[in-house]
Amino acid sequence: MRSFWKKLLLSILIVNSLAGSGLYIYYISLKRRLSEWNIRQILERGKGELPPGFLAEALGLSQDEPVPWDRFDTNKAEKKLESFPFFKKVRVRKIEPDAVLIDYVLRIPVAKVADFINYAVDKEGVIFPLEPYYSAKRVPSIRFGEKVTQRKVLEAFSLIEEIKTVESPPRILLIDLSESDSNILKKKQVVVLLEEQYSTNDKIRKQLILLRLCANNPLEAIERWQRIRYFLKNRDNDSAVSIKGITVDLRHFEKAYIY
Repeated sequence: MRSFWKKLLLSILIVNSLAGSGLYIYYISLKRRLSEWNIRQILERGKGELPPGFLAEALGLSQDEPVPWDRFDTNKAEKKLESFPFFKKVRVRKIEPDAVLIDYVLRIPVAKVADFINYAVDKEGVIFPLEPYYSAKRVPSIRFGEKVTQRKVLEAFSLIEEIKTVESPPRILLIDLSESDSNILKKKQVVVLLEEQYSTNDKIRKQLILLRLCANNPLEAIERWQRIRYFLKNRDNDSAVSIKGITVDLRHFEKAYIY
């Protein structure tokens, strides 16, 4: 009986020894193989377009001086890309034997920030640079004033969405919220600059429309503008389409001054 248990124990020790040796040999061969691999290409799978070569430059990858496979840290690479504010989501993985796969989602610029040069803002209120990371965008501009706040971002986006609901909506050039919190009553307002398109005598003309809105309830003022817009767009007098544009003052409740 003792002989049986001795043989069984010896067999177990031999099997474990062989398994351990096999794993060690596999580990050594894998480590040697990985040390011989280099990162030579970047595979992109993203929502949004980045300038050619941006990811390689940002991660310090080059075909002329490839980074060894085992030295490339995917976690550090993700953090490096996340430091660029226009990335909403990013994931980095290594693909054997010589590639890096980068999945990403870029933020969508909803408007330009008029307070700064070459910056935009998305629906979440995140500000990020435009060029050269994005191609030229024909989006409205928003002037926030001293500080960009979430309240002002939501207010500007609400105005943009409300204006877009009208038939054949005008192009929104600027929403100026810089004086919406002014302590001086005469200056307190929200200004919206629009570009309307008119058809007169078989000609297409464009006209600037400046809306001065009540800062306390700008959406109500936009609703009043929508009611008088039909009149403004259907004037018979061709000379009424002024090159200088017109101003519609809607700061007073239930009143509109056009000049």
